[in-house]
Amino acid sequence: PRCYLFILAFIANDIFKISQIGPGPHFNSGFAYLNVALYTFVVPMLVLKVALLADPTHAALSTESAADATGLPTEVLDLERLGAKYAEVHCVQGFVLLLSWLKLLEYSKYMSAGMQLLVHSIASCAWECGVWF
Repeated sequence: PRCYLFILAFIANDIFKISQIGPGPHFNSGFAYLNVALYTFVVPMLVLKVALLADPTHAALSTESAADATGLPTEVLDLERLGAKYAEVHCVQGFVLLLSWLKLLEYSKYMSAGMQLLVHSIASCAWECGVWF
């Protein structure tokens, strides 16, 4: 749950920046677009996780009420659908993690001028080298 607070804090910080300097100067940086892409994946990921936790199959698996005195389940659980939901959540979460790691490159400017120059050089040639990936 703390990570969700960080996400909300980042969104609030970006909204505050846009309200202070305007959208034009804010979106001069490529990292601002990266933030928008990150938020585009984070919100559906949170919705999918909440829906997954509210799923009756998930609730039945996490409680003991699904078994009778013999210890056998008394209800039919759609585990294939639950597994597909888990896979969907993990796929979206993978994109969020990838974009979050790329967002860390924004903070290279605080390490040293050389590190900032290296990241800027790699980012400058990313469009030309992107064909190979």
